[in-house]
Amino acid sequence: MQKSECIKILSYLNNCYNNRFKFPKPNDEDGTRTKLMIEVWLDLLKYYEYQLVVAALKKLIINQPQWPPTPGEIVREVEKLILPDSAKIT
Repeated sequence: MQKSECIKILSYLNNCYNNRFKFPKPNDEDGTRTKLMIEVWLDLLKYYEYQLVVAALKKLIINQPQWPPTPGEIVREVEKLILPDSAKIT
């Protein structure tokens, strides 16, 4: 995943959870809090393909609409999606 794609993910979350997820960070005149947020999310998601992250994100949004997912929850969901069917417990 590229930095620009990570920013799209954060913007998507901002629009889905408008009062519970803030991006860019409010009251961030110099942009440091927003930049840090991007770097943290990118650090955890950079090893995955953008489309796979989007699929995992949409699944989480549908299954837990009350609160925005964390980067760790997204990573766990991505790992579930890429696990081969033979390794999944039915």
